[in-house]
Amino acid sequence: MPTYFINHKGTEISEPQKFNFIFSHEYIFIFIFIIFLVNLNGYYKISKERCRLIFESLKLK
Repeated sequence: MPTYFINHKGTEISEPQKFNFIFSHEYIFIFIFIIFLVNLNGYYKISKERCRLIFESLKLK
């Protein structure tokens, strides 16, 4: 395996930099996934509260 890699611009990327580049993309993906989960959880809580309010309003009638 080569000790360096060449990117599409023709400049050399050393192996540690290459792996930092891959891991940075991995962390970006994990960060976006966590944001998605937090939003999903918030939406679920709002929907649950909305359903509870609708149910209570129907029960009062």
